[in-house]
Amino acid sequence: MAFNPTDEQRAVLAHDLRRHGRILAGPGTGKSATIITLLNSLPEGSSIRTKLLTFTRAATAELAHKLSEVENVLCERPSTVHSFCISVLLSNPGVGEFPEPFRMADDWENREIVRPTLARRLGVQVRQVRDLFAELAANWESLVPAERPGIAPAVRARFMGGWRQHREIYGYTLPSELPHALLNALRQHDDLEGVQYNVLVVDEYQDLNACDLAVLRAIADRGCAIIGAGDDDQSIYSFRKAHPEGIRRFPSEYDGAADYPLSITQRCGRRIVEWANFVIQGEPDRPAARGSLQCTAGAPDGEVALLSFASEVSEARGVATLTQELITRRGLQPSEMLILMRSDHNGQFSKRIKAELETREIAFSDPDAVNKILEHEANRRAVSLMRLASIERTHWLWLPSCIWQVVSALHLLIIYTIAHETGDQPSAGLYWLNSATASSMDQDHLQELQQSSKAP
Repeated sequence: MAFNPTDEQRAVLAHDLRRHGRILAGPGTGKSATIITLLNSLPEGSSIRTKLLTFTRAATAELAHKLSEVENVLCERPSTVHSFCISVLLSNPGVGEFPEPFRMADDWENREIVRPTLARRLGVQVRQVRDLFAELAANWESLVPAERPGIAPAVRARFMGGWRQHREIYGYTLPSELPHALLNALRQHDDLEGVQYNVLVVDEYQDLNACDLAVLRAIADRGCAIIGAGDDDQSIYSFRKAHPEGIRRFPSEYDGAADYPLSITQRCGRRIVEWANFVIQGEPDRPAARGSLQCTAGAPDGEVALLSFASEVSEARGVATLTQELITRRGLQPSEMLILMRSDHNGQFSKRIKAELETREIAFSDPDAVNKILEHEANRRAVSLMRLASIERTHWLWLPSCIWQVVSALHLLIIYTIAHETGDQPSAGLYWLNSATASSMDQDHLQELQQSSKAP
């Protein structure tokens, strides 16, 4: 489909890539198409090195798909900010100060392995470890040390010492520490590899926190032009210290930066935009000079409503009934519809809606389906075995932590202690465990672990 830019978009396309720039774009205003067209305007053979960054994997995949549809675009494959941090840190061995080989624990592993084993080691409740990890992450993300109330200084000090030991023995890195590790590396190493870009285009800029912003500032100080694109009205990651002030302050943070508003939405109907503007303009910290979202000429009215239900059960039935009406009377396909929830802790809200949709035989996809499959104990054991088999040098404690039927908490403590005292990888503890506790363990499993540990 041909891209016919608006006057606002033409201003972006005329941007000098040697300058910093801010693209303040509302929903449906063609931000991605404009950015890709701008990068595609580079002449063939240009020496300008460009990179696209965004915050979520979903946004990265969408940008990658759009880039793939453009021939000869001079831009590297998009990546998330965290993936970019990993790439740079791994390109510079030793600067990241994290255990090797690099391994980032996922949500299940944090919940089922990291927190419980560290809590057991420290002699505290898992809840306290969770809160201390949250405090640690907040300090990295905000760059402002702050202590959570209710945590004794002695417990905090013990946690920091125990966590450093624990992460070395288990060999994991926390996602929240990656930008902070890169920031330290940028400040300490002038010859850091992997950051030699002429232009970094950062989408969803409003979702960056203070540490992310400091990383970009450090890269910019090396001669890279930063183009921040996003919408301060759509900042949703306050839980990781993201704040719309980052994109609002962009012109003052980057001297001489160009400023481009994209305010004409080609996605939403008139009434939808009116409702959205009503909510957005109720934000007291929103700059008064910031323009409102506008519809294209001849935009349809659109349909928007606020519905109230007596209970969660009746609400779920109402959502399912509306969905069925849209399918049967308006001819929409289930794949064209999206049901959003403000929150859904433990599936509290979605499970009722799913049940109602199933009753009406309405097909739906669950975005958490893969995570739920991977959280099954047998599947986690299979994944752990495959992961360990594929890595030349790894930390064996991940395996017995997952195979809970074979290795007890006491056995884990023995392996952990031996690994700590010897300074060796935890696989050393498995040989001792074979002779010391043979009567209580499945010999087939032990032999399998021993054979695997002898692999090169």
